Amino acid sequence: MGGAQSRPAPSATPEPAVSTQHIRRKTCRKFADCGDQTSKHRSQFIHSSDIPSCIDYRDRPPCWYWETCYRQDGKKSEHMAKYLHPWELADSGKVPAVHTGNIGAGKGLSSTNTLQDSDEVRVVLIGKTGVGKSLSCNTLLGEEKFKSCLSFQSETGSCQYDYVKYHGKKYMIIDTPGIFDTNVNEQQNAIELLKCVAICAPGPHVFFITIAIGHGRYTEEDKKTIDLCRKIFGDGIMKHAVVLFTGGDKMIEENMTEEEMMITPVIKKLIKDCGGRTFIMNNKTSDDQRTNQAEDLMMKVNEWGLDKTAYKDKHGLFKKVEEIFMNEQRDKNTSRDDIRESIMKNLRKAKPYMELIIKAIGPMLAMIPDQRVQVFSRVMTAVSSKLILPLLELWLAEEMPKET
Repeated sequence: MGGAQSRPAPSATPEPAVSTQHIRRKTCRKFADCGDQTSKHRSQFIHSSDIPSCIDYRDRPPCWYWETCYRQDGKKSEHMAKYLHPWELADSGKVPAVHTGNIGAGKGLSSTNTLQDSDEVRVVLIGKTGVGKSLSCNTLLGEEKFKSCLSFQSETGSCQYDYVKYHGKKYMIIDTPGIFDTNVNEQQNAIELLKCVAICAPGPHVFFITIAIGHGRYTEEDKKTIDLCRKIFGDGIMKHAVVLFTGGDKMIEENMTEEEMMITPVIKKLIKDCGGRTFIMNNKTSDDQRTNQAEDLMMKVNEWGLDKTAYKDKHGLFKKVEEIFMNEQRDKNTSRDDIRESIMKNLRKAKPYMELIIKAIGPMLAMIPDQRVQVFSRVMTAVSSKLILPLLELWLAEEMPKET
């Protein structure tokens, strides 16, 4: 979690942007925040220090593929308009205009992080247990942050999140292992739903609907999981959704084409509902390949425009939680990150936030005509403190770390 490195002072002659070495470089994933100063790494990847001082790369970040980009076709494509490329810097007539302002701090949370809540892109992975959501989260994060297990027994159990940075933009990756799990009791599901809504407020930007290749294909349980999510958050999530197929290694093992994988009418309908947005992830390949996949996926998210606007759910769940958070931040002079962390770690200081969220969300879920959602509502609905406390005590009893 390093802070951004200071930019070199402007000079009359810009630094060379293109490597003079034989190796054709890509853009380093950490870019300005990279601490690897070895000559091998610096010769293979482009960093902020390689960009001329007169160029502000906030509005037009370097292409991840940099010198290896295959889209240099001379046309004014959408990709070329969004990303800076090395050959442009060689022509002073194509150098982007200079903007003023500070570059955000490094990956993760810290007291020096200058990024605001509105600057983070919230990415939620949904799907049944065992499809590889946690593994995919680790691929996106570039580290083995979340415990994962490709089985029908949920290994992670609890909603979790972490941050990663892609060229100055902070992405919040959210794993939802227990929320829609039919093998978990309804009280636990209700708790995890509360956590997810609280963490994602004021709303996710992207939903990755996660389906495993070669894992029974698209099953009835997959469909029930997605249907339940659509009922709680509204069909509008499909405009923010991508079908993420995991188990890309199975395609190789079974010599399967993409067309064969997506041939069933149910899969075709799901992809159509998502606007045709799909991505195939192989979480069992090399670290370099996983990194490349993550960069490809995040580039597509940007090209699809999914990182621009947060989703506003049909029933206003995220909006209500956002109002609670804003009031708490104002009245108690606390930060959103402190509230999120206390909720995720089951700290007793989060109990007031959870009481407010339960009181707000329970009645709202009661308005959704679905049997399972009604169960969630009955669990959450706070008619009196006697109904709130058992749920909170169950939630706090999961780990209940001691506070000093």
